[in-house]
Amino acid sequence: MAVVADGMGGRTGGGVAAEQAVNTCTQLFNSFQELENVPELLMNCVLEAHAVIKLLSISEEKEPHSTMVTLLATPSAVHWVHVGDSRLYLFRNQALKEVTTDHSYTTDAVAAGLLTLEQAAVHPNRNMLTSALGMTTTPRYTLGELLDPLPGDTFLIASDGLWGYFATEELEQVLTTMTGKVACEFLMEIARQRAQGRGDNLSIVVLNLIAEEASA
Repeated sequence: MAVVADGMGGRTGGGVAAEQAVNTCTQLFNSFQELENVPELLMNCVLEAHAVIKLLSISEEKEPHSTMVTLLATPSAVHWVHVGDSRLYLFRNQALKEVTTDHSYTTDAVAAGLLTLEQAAVHPNRNMLTSALGMTTTPRYTLGELLDPLPGDTFLIASDGLWGYFATEELEQVLTTMTGKVACEFLMEIARQRAQGRGDNLSIVVLNLIAEEASA
């Protein structure tokens, strides 16, 4: 399992919310046993993390919120769930594809035909989320899966503090030429440079699938 959670900027307790999201996923994963129930596990990751964060908002008199992408790889499939605007990408055959769709005001507006992609990129509400852990109502979440993943498939999970500073073509080039660890370090450094001291906090995971070695 890999998890990226991004505490929402502008609200107190965002760091606590992100930490609780990761902790909840970790606890559920450690007690998980039945592969056929992966979607149920991921759904519970969202609902239980949301419930814990809501309780924190009461006990600590804060307003913690967080995005989350949780990916779980099994021998036969890769599954994921996401809430908010942290993103999951699939890199395969030298091409990068965004496999999650942001839960945000501008994304919803583009889907409804109210904004063009160009308008959404500069809209004053482009950072406004329509779903997040800890919100007043039950968060909207999206489940996805990739059946029969291939050796060499690479998954990139990133918060908006990272993906917001790169074009898709740039991310493709990095993943084509660098190992996962080096790619993470490089992307973080470039994002910080481009933010010029005004950037958001950032998190990134690069997960590369390799072929199982044949038994003797």
